Amino acid sequence: AGVAQEFSLRFAPTEVEDFSATLLCCIPDLSPSTAPLELSLEASAVRPWCHFELTPSDYRNRRHAEVALDPKYHIVEFESLGTRVKNTRRF
Repeated sequence: AGVAQEFSLRFAPTEVEDFSATLLCCIPDLSPSTAPLELSLEASAVRPWCHFELTPSDYRNRRHAEVALDPKYHIVEFESLGTRVKNTRRF
């Protein structure tokens, strides 16, 4: 009695939307006269609405430089069709 406990809850949605749920805590040895603990939960997904699927680039292997590119950078290549031509990549 009178004991506090901290919990961590991981939220990992597979769709982008708002969610609500009820967390029912099953506590062993809880007195039968005590109602189970129920917590209302609300959360929103934070992943982006769109996903870009880009073709892999071998630019890192073709690049001739003394300093390597940081792997945190993702490379998107555009192929030019000539001068005074608008180059566009649609996602």
